[in-house]
Amino acid sequence: MELDGRRPVAGTTHLRRLLVMCVLAVLLALPAAGAAQAGNGHPGSLKLDPASGLPGSWVTAVASDYDRCLPVEPPPPVPEPSSGPGEPVAAPAAERVAGGRVEFRWDGSTLVAEATDTGDGVVSAEFLVPEGATTGAHTVMAKCRGTDSLDVSASFEVTRAETEQPAIVPDLIGMDRDAAEKAVLGAKLSVGRVSGQGDKVTTQSPGSGTEAEPGSPVDIDLRPVKIQPPRTVVPNVVGRSLTKARAVLRGRRLVLGSVAGTGKIVMDQRPVPGSRVLVGTAVGVSTRSDIKAPVMIRVPDLKGRKVSTARSTLTAVGLRLGGTPQNDRIVATQRPLAGTFVTAGRLVTVSLVAIPLVPVPDLVDSEPADARKALLAVVLAGAVAGAARLLRLRLNRRWVRRMVRVVPTAAPLSVPAITKTDANPAMPVVRIEPRGDRGTHILERHDS
Repeated sequence: MELDGRRPVAGTTHLRRLLVMCVLAVLLALPAAGAAQAGNGHPGSLKLDPASGLPGSWVTAVASDYDRCLPVEPPPPVPEPSSGPGEPVAAPAAERVAGGRVEFRWDGSTLVAEATDTGDGVVSAEFLVPEGATTGAHTVMAKCRGTDSLDVSASFEVTRAETEQPAIVPDLIGMDRDAAEKAVLGAKLSVGRVSGQGDKVTTQSPGSGTEAEPGSPVDIDLRPVKIQPPRTVVPNVVGRSLTKARAVLRGRRLVLGSVAGTGKIVMDQRPVPGSRVLVGTAVGVSTRSDIKAPVMIRVPDLKGRKVSTARSTLTAVGLRLGGTPQNDRIVATQRPLAGTFVTAGRLVTVSLVAIPLVPVPDLVDSEPADARKALLAVVLAGAVAGAARLLRLRLNRRWVRRMVRVVPTAAPLSVPAITKTDANPAMPVVRIEPRGDRGTHILERHDS
């Protein structure tokens, strides 16, 4: 080593070379580390082709950068290659192991396809857009079974065919169930919730005329519908003879009611022509211009009602209740019968339901033994009262057979005649009505 000639020392030169090599190694490692770091933070991507379409159309989904999708179960180890004695051991060829399973889900829940990474980090699959998918944006997700951080998604727009028109909800009110379901299916809709136990559709949702997506459900509600009695229009019989008027009314399923006057030509009628009335209604007519046609009233059904209710019902339609029966009694029969047409102000007589023989005891909050005793007493009292009533009835009949005789006359009685005159003289009228008090009325003989 020569120190005077300023020649470099061998150790210093080696140190400089080593320092330069380290700097170069660091510079070369920085891009690779950055790329690896970027790769570890990239979640992958998902592309859909096409990105929009109709329900039932095919879509290709391609998920990239899925080389980090690990299989759920690791692959079996690769056995080392065997070598003969004295032969060098051959290194195995570099081979990319297949990755994990990737699922493609519609709106995050419905599985539409799945595929496996073949080794290049790209996973592709085809799937059908669900038939029930509604119009609008939906989400398709690619999900790695082994690594949750690789889940990515893409948007798919479900469209409607240009030739497809919205369905119009039909009018179902008044239809029975079978007819309503046929109408719904015929309008390219579906039958939704069916409620009620009736015969006809009374309400529906959506309402008739509403635009809806084809296949949308239509809810219906069935309720009992009262059958309305048939009606007809009153014809004009003014100016016709009574015979012709009767025939015309019969053709409209009406009847000729009371006739005021003694003429032969109809001068007035009630109801007036054009009125809609129930089939079978009586039409009152007048054959005199100075007398209005009588108004015919249909007698209401009073059976089973209280006397107070029957009286108010008759008053409301222009009739009167005959006699003075007690308001709390129940009507058993009536005259004229229900449905008969009579003139306004006519009396309607009724017969009443028999009063119970014994009162019904109040057994509420009673002990079982006390209730049985009370019921037994009622039965015994009823039996005694019934026997007494039967005995009295037999005695009354026996008295009538013994004391009452019918003596025929030699000449037949003259037929009574009713004559109507314009003078309208006063005529005595005698009417026998039942008494309004309780109890049984008995005919008795008085010797005086």
